[in-house]
Amino acid sequence: MLKLSVITPDRTVLKECAVKSVTVPASNGEMTALPGHAELSSVLRTGIVSFEKGTGEKQNAAVSGGFFQIKEERAVLLAYTLELSSEIDPERARQAQIRAEEKLKTKRLERESPELLRPEHSRDVNATRSDAHVRDVHATRSDAHSRDVSAISSNAKATKYDEDFDLKKWEAKLERALIRQHTAKL
Repeated sequence: MLKLSVITPDRTVLKECAVKSVTVPASNGEMTALPGHAELSSVLRTGIVSFEKGTGEKQNAAVSGGFFQIKEERAVLLAYTLELSSEIDPERARQAQIRAEEKLKTKRLERESPELLRPEHSRDVNATRSDAHVRDVHATRSDAHSRDVSAISSNAKATKYDEDFDLKKWEAKLERALIRQHTAKL
């Protein structure tokens, strides 16, 4: 038997519980560890952890990433968050899914067609662009102008990075909500 410990920043879920097997969502695919498994360390991705206790009882849990290590018949799972299927409220998980889907839809619309969401902002931007264009056509290209263009370009890149990060954050929240719902059904 393996001795499995499952730990999150908030609590110890299991402490050296005898298990026949443990299956984790490793970074390179699902992995099952049995007694006598070679020593290893792996990064976990968001997914479902399942294990079979020595009594034959099977349990599932939703995990949102972490680390997994096996050494000398001991398995340690350090998770960012982990909820056993018995702890998951299916309705709360469904509501989290709905919120994440709505937020993702809004974020994608903002990214693809910001003028559809903020028409008054779009008119102001277009007017500003026209004024700037007229000034640029008549102005000589100076070092100050080049610095301004560079600053605007850098600011645009930073804004795009922030938008990409925000979109990925909501995609991850949706993935966790879907996994929690699936785990609750197991």
